[in-house]
Amino acid sequence: MLALIFDTDLKPWDAAIRHAAQVVLDELWEEITCLPRDAFNELSDEERGRFKAIISYTNQAPEGAPQTPVIHLRPSGFFGPEYGQGVVPDASGLALLNGTPVLYGDDAVEQSTRGISTGADLLASTYFLTTRFEELLRPDVRDNHGRFPGSESLPARAGFIHRPIVDEYAAQIRAWLQALGVALPARKRRFKLLLTHDVDLLGRYRLPFEPFRTLGSALLGRQSVKTAVECLAVHLGRRQDPMDTFDEMMALDGQVEAEVYYFFMAGGSSQWDGWYRIGWRRTKRLLRKLMDSGATIGLHASYEAGARPTSIADEKAALERACGCEIRHNRHHFLGWREMQDGHALAAAGINWDSTLGYAEVAGFRLGVCRPIPLFDPVELRPLGIEEHPLVLMECSLDQPHYMGLDLPGAEAYALGLLRETRKYGGEYVVLWHNSSFEKAEDNYLPALYRRLIDHLRAGEEAV
Repeated sequence: MLALIFDTDLKPWDAAIRHAAQVVLDELWEEITCLPRDAFNELSDEERGRFKAIISYTNQAPEGAPQTPVIHLRPSGFFGPEYGQGVVPDASGLALLNGTPVLYGDDAVEQSTRGISTGADLLASTYFLTTRFEELLRPDVRDNHGRFPGSESLPARAGFIHRPIVDEYAAQIRAWLQALGVALPARKRRFKLLLTHDVDLLGRYRLPFEPFRTLGSALLGRQSVKTAVECLAVHLGRRQDPMDTFDEMMALDGQVEAEVYYFFMAGGSSQWDGWYRIGWRRTKRLLRKLMDSGATIGLHASYEAGARPTSIADEKAALERACGCEIRHNRHHFLGWREMQDGHALAAAGINWDSTLGYAEVAGFRLGVCRPIPLFDPVELRPLGIEEHPLVLMECSLDQPHYMGLDLPGAEAYALGLLRETRKYGGEYVVLWHNSSFEKAEDNYLPALYRRLIDHLRAGEEAV
C-alpha cells in the first residue's frame, strides 16, 4: 500500500489534485491511500510504517517511519488562489526531467537516504494536459469551427505532440519507487488497437435527385460528363458508389486483432453535417451489416451538436431507434467538442465513452496520454463521468495541405512513430479512417497508407 499526501490548505482543489494523481499514477492507483497532510500527521508511527512508500505533494516533506521511503513532489503553486488565472507555460522555456518536458516547476531532483525530492510538478503538468486547461486560459483562441487549434497548443508549439509525456511521468514515478526498493505490482496494461471509422457520408451519389443535379451541372460545364455518367450508373445499380467502401474496410480490419467502431450521424442540419438520414432503409441495412461483423456502433455527434450540446440526447435516441441497441459511445463530427464542460451534456444523454479528443490539424497525443482516462471538468472541479479514449491518428490530419500536408512516406513514418510510442507504454492506438478516404483516386494515397499500416500491425512489434 502507498500513501499520497497533499496539503490541507489546497482545498477546494483537492478533487483536482486527486484527478491528476489518479491519471499519472495510473495502474498504481489501486495501491494508493489519499490523505490530507493533517490526517496523515495524526497517524501513529506504526500506522505510517504500514505504507510501502509515501508520495508527498506538500510544501514540506512529511515525516514517515524511518524505513519508509518518500517521493516528495514539491507543488509549484498551480493549485491555489491563482487557479484558473495563470498563464500558459512558455513553450521555449520548459524544464526537462530526464528529457521529458515539465510544464510546471523545475527539473531539480535530490536523492537522500529518506527518498527523492523534485521540483518537477508532475501533478500540475498532468492536470494541465488532461483537462485541456490551456483552452480555459485562452478562450479567444479558436478556429473558424469553434475548436482550439492544434497548431496553437502547447504540445505542438513545444514540439512534444508526438510524445505521451504524461505516460512518461508515470514511468518516471514508477522508476523512482523501484530505485528506492519498493516492490510494485507488475504492469497489467497491454497494447490495444482501436480501428474507428466516422461515417460522414454514405456515398458520393446517394441522394435521390443526384443524377439530375450532376447531369445539369455537366450540361452547364460545371462538372465533367464522366461524373454525370458515373452518378447515373450508381443509381441504376450498374456500378458501386466510390464511397461505399465498407466491405473493403471490414476485410482489412479483419486482418488484425482490434476493436472496431463505426460512428454514425443521427442529426444536424448545418452545411457541415452528413447528407444522409439515420432512418433510411439503406442506412439501417448498413448498421445491421456492421453490427453482424462484430463492430460497435457509436454516435457521431453532429457539427450542430458540437455548438449546441443539448441536442446530443435527441441524436443518440434517433440512432438507438435505427440500430435497435443502446448507444454508449461517441465521437464528435469535425472533432467539434468545443469546451470541456460541454461533456456534461454527453454524460446526461447516457454517453460514458468518447474518442473525440485529438486535434484535426496534427496527429498525436492531445491529452498527453495514449490510454483511456477519466475526464474532469476544470471549471466545476468535478468528474464528467466519461472515459476518454484519446484519438491518436486521423488520416486527413496527415495528407491535407492545410493540416500536416505529408506525402505517403512521411505520413507512414509519422504514423509508425506514434505506434511505437503507444506500444512502449501499453496504450491504445486509436486510428480514424473515414469510409470516404478509401475512394480511389490518383492523388489519394490514404487507401495505400491504411493497407501498409494494417500490414505493420499484423506483422507485430518487431516490424515497426
